[in-house]
Amino acid sequence: MRDDVLEYARSALGEGGILAVDETGFLKKGEKSVGVARQYTGTAGKVENAQVGVFLSYVTPLGHALVDRELYLPEPWTEDAARRHAGGIPDEVGFESKPALAQGMLQRALGAGLKPAWVVGDEVYGRDNTLRRFLEDLHQPYVLAVASNTHVWRGFYQVKPGDMVQEVPPEVWVRLSAGAGSKGPRLYDWARMRRNQHLGLSRWLLFRRSLADGKVAFYVAHARRNASLESMVQAAGSRWAVEEDFESAKNEVGLADYEVRAWTAWHRHLTLCLVAHVFLAAARAVANLQLQEGLPPKRSACRGAETPCARFSPGAAFTDRLRPLVRPGSASTSGSASAACGGSTCACPGVESLETPPPSRGHAVSLPGPKGAIQTAAVGLTAAPKVNSTC
Repeated sequence: MRDDVLEYARSALGEGGILAVDETGFLKKGEKSVGVARQYTGTAGKVENAQVGVFLSYVTPLGHALVDRELYLPEPWTEDAARRHAGGIPDEVGFESKPALAQGMLQRALGAGLKPAWVVGDEVYGRDNTLRRFLEDLHQPYVLAVASNTHVWRGFYQVKPGDMVQEVPPEVWVRLSAGAGSKGPRLYDWARMRRNQHLGLSRWLLFRRSLADGKVAFYVAHARRNASLESMVQAAGSRWAVEEDFESAKNEVGLADYEVRAWTAWHRHLTLCLVAHVFLAAARAVANLQLQEGLPPKRSACRGAETPCARFSPGAAFTDRLRPLVRPGSASTSGSASAACGGSTCACPGVESLETPPPSRGHAVSLPGPKGAIQTAAVGLTAAPKVNSTC
């Protein structure tokens, strides 16, 4: 099922997206949960007693979702036979750094045929030479954050990004948006410097300067020689999507709400959370696409109520290889009207929907939306939809 989550994300959110790697913490009070230790976690912003998971997020213009996970085991856990046995840790599992866990997940994704436009990550992953060489050997473009004192090669010499930024001419800096934020475009001044070439691609240093205080953040990039600065900036900005994924997964699908202690149970819980999270991302993508195409559902009274009439009808079992495409529902879907309207047939003139063939099997489920509205989508392997005007 773990591998099918990415396959479903690709079918629902599109190919050619960006893979973002990052970790998040799960705060704990005891010492029995597998992998728990006093360690730094961004969840608390300090050293706390916690488990840490490393995650892979898939990001496209249609949406983003978590698609893979690994539990980080601190070295004391891997060296303690009694704790390993109590936690159910398989014999073949040894200590792996967070970048090594990220590399394993990336290897699975790339091995499945995914061709991401970029791989992005923060300083934990950017400073790891092994991870960077792994991606470069595969000709995989990346933009990874690094610290100012990270040693990188430029020509035949090792340099530090913090020193090289002093050589950037003032006229080279360009003001660009790294993506939309909660308060509008995330504007920074950006510049780059070519370091050298590798296997037909170029290595770059990328600099991001804050408009507020002038502080500079540093990235290393590996990209085509003709890659634009704008494309690198967009890739760097896409890393924030994984932070949004952590927040939404913890709030919406219970990513951190578990009472399991063993290795296998932890991975099973997290996998089910990924399934739910990517499904919600697919549903949002359909809703957003419908709005972009000028097909917003019109408000119409249903059974005398003031809320819109809509429904949610899966056309096939989600666990059946997780292959369905998400489509808005239609009147032709058996049982969906009664599910949305409290058990009776609903007729909402003027409400537009996308019609899909009736599913071979499935059941109807109603999901509440904002202010009591019912959100609608149909899941199934379908042909291209056509528009009708019935509910």
